[in-house]
Amino acid sequence: MARRRLVALVVGLALVTTLGWGRVPERARAGQAAGVTILFDTHLHGNLTGSGDVTMAHYAGLIAQRRAANPGALFLGAGDDLGSSAMSSIFKGRQMVDAFNAMGLDANTLGNHEFDYGPDNFLEQARAARFAWVTANVTDRRTGGPFGEEVGVRRFVIKEVNGVRVGITGVAWLFTSATNAGPNLVVDDPVTALRSLTPRMRAEGAQLVVVMSHLCGVQAEAVAAQVDGIDAIIGDHCAERLKEAKLINNTIVARRGDEFDALGELTLRVESGRRVSFSYTDHEVTKDTPVDPALTALVADYRRRLDAELEVVIGETTEPLDNRRPVVRGAESNTGNLIADTLHAWGKADVALQNGGGVRGERIVPAGPVTRATILEILPFNNTAALLRVTGVQLRAALENGVSGQVGTAGKFPQVSGLTFVYNPDAPSGSRVLSVAVGGRPLDPAATYTLATNDFVAGGGDDYTMLRDAEVLIPAAAGPLVSVLVIEAVEAAGTIAPKVEGRINTGR
Repeated sequence: MARRRLVALVVGLALVTTLGWGRVPERARAGQAAGVTILFDTHLHGNLTGSGDVTMAHYAGLIAQRRAANPGALFLGAGDDLGSSAMSSIFKGRQMVDAFNAMGLDANTLGNHEFDYGPDNFLEQARAARFAWVTANVTDRRTGGPFGEEVGVRRFVIKEVNGVRVGITGVAWLFTSATNAGPNLVVDDPVTALRSLTPRMRAEGAQLVVVMSHLCGVQAEAVAAQVDGIDAIIGDHCAERLKEAKLINNTIVARRGDEFDALGELTLRVESGRRVSFSYTDHEVTKDTPVDPALTALVADYRRRLDAELEVVIGETTEPLDNRRPVVRGAESNTGNLIADTLHAWGKADVALQNGGGVRGERIVPAGPVTRATILEILPFNNTAALLRVTGVQLRAALENGVSGQVGTAGKFPQVSGLTFVYNPDAPSGSRVLSVAVGGRPLDPAATYTLATNDFVAGGGDDYTMLRDAEVLIPAAAGPLVSVLVIEAVEAAGTIAPKVEGRINTGR
């Protein structure tokens, strides 16, 4: 008798999983058509403002407009919201939680930048959220449950929209564990996690299964191809924008990029508990988009607070900081040393390299107080840190490239840490580097070295194409802002005294 009951239970669950029935609300069971609209995603990197005078108020205004046109519409995220930005370096992502609470975000998932300020900060921000945090594949090794379960993070939630039960979960990028997430966070394979979780969501009554994706597009499409039973995968880690949704293994894959460029709108039509059709629209967000008044006030308040915080003194320098263009693009600079040393320490690397073109300000900052604004003047770009493993050949080629341009004007000129080199600026381009030493020992072409740099250089910018083939240990998408690293280094030191030390020398 017990065996028959077990067989009946297994058969019942199989039907639930296959047909997507579960506990079907009366409206859907009666065969009436229902529409479920999903507005997505977030992926805002800690920013309340974007380019072209667009702010969160415009984004919220568009969402409110689309919700008015589609009653019951869900607003879902895709992670990478708490960091990293200059504002997040101060408010640790609380500005985003406050904004999402005001906007009525329904659910978000964990991206790598949720952990820029450590796991405890994520838990604090998750605790303050009035929306659901869900993850299929981010696990606490101590409990085996979702990371942050103690503050309400769940594997999935089910929300009813127009009589349809929608199961919502999310997946994180495998490199999330390589961030500042601490020793207890584990990122499981998303395919394995979703193969297990999707039938469970169906068994608990989900008629639609929606996955918020913090994977790159090709990875999300692989998940769609390998996991049955997912209705839609929305969002993207790599900021790719699809103007039209794709259908892979009966799963809709849609991604709208990142930050404030666009808002995705996906509408699923459901009859008798099953998805029968869908439509997708990609909405532009511009400065002419109607704003949400409450978010306008919130953005203005945080801007005022940010301006005040940027003027706070974080330390002092006993040496003037030389950021003049001909110096940072043509010789060893003490400011370049400060930045390169900071990258070196962050990556626990053998060497570090910062391109001179990424160092701005174009003046000598006098000895004395240093504010956050001082560092952001020097490092105004949103460059993130990356850690690579390179061969001696690649490292020498990188230095050769760095000195191959017109000395004093080329942005590729390298500011370095952990190494010294001699070059002849009068030699033909491509054969200027005369000698290189790493840690005081001659560069070994056959050896490998860890190299900390920024995302622009790691991606081959300024002709550092030889680094594109390097092994990636911490990708730039998982790294913190270089400017924030330097701000934190100055704060930790209290007093800095960067000097020119003979790292870069000329010989003929």
